[in-house]
Amino acid sequence: MAFSLRRAAMLSVSAALLATVGMNGTAHAGTTGSVSISVPGCIGHLNLSSNWAYGHLDSYTNTCWLTIFDRNDQTGGETSQTISYGAGGSGNTAQFYHDSVVHAVAMAISNGSQNNDTAWYH
Repeated sequence: MAFSLRRAAMLSVSAALLATVGMNGTAHAGTTGSVSISVPGCIGHLNLSSNWAYGHLDSYTNTCWLTIFDRNDQTGGETSQTISYGAGGSGNTAQFYHDSVVHAVAMAISNGSQNNDTAWYH
């Protein structure tokens, strides 16, 4: 029963994160470096190299969720990965391909009651 409720909560948070991503701005071409976002108790980092991006989540006082999105601007296809950690946990997502023309990445974070997201980055 607890597993089912936990899974339902994660799916609800993932859906909420997906609904908010992309509303904060337009793509930034040729981006490298790190973009950070936070909500109380949680910090997320989107680490961008020339063609690869991955997310890192630090959870301090809450259970936190971080979702990385990869969008193909030619096909409209989108993939994502969500990771979650309890208080004191941290970790990385898988790597996602991005480039200056077709593939863009974005990230969203949640502590269960507050959400935050980034623009899309090429």
